[in-house]
Amino acid sequence: MSNIYLSQFPCNTEFLQGLQKLCPEIDSFSFYNFLALRQVTSNLEISMESYFANYGISTGRFMLLLLLTTSSEGMMPSELAQQ
Repeated sequence: MSNIYLSQFPCNTEFLQGLQKLCPEIDSFSFYNFLALRQVTSNLEISMESYFANYGISTGRFMLLLLLTTSSEGMMPSELAQQ
């Protein structure tokens, strides 16, 4: 699955009013907070991928290395997948 990055924060009053008309059951304040957090997450993911690319690895591979180095007895592939 590819990542979906939120590069531009589309939230403004008109956007929220349009959302409220389209889906009146949605709490627009909560949705605004969701979009803000998603943008922060997107920026962090992009930065991390760029940083690890300098070392020839992906963020996922770094996480695997981190899991393996913190396990004193090693891990089975199924354990890695579960983590």
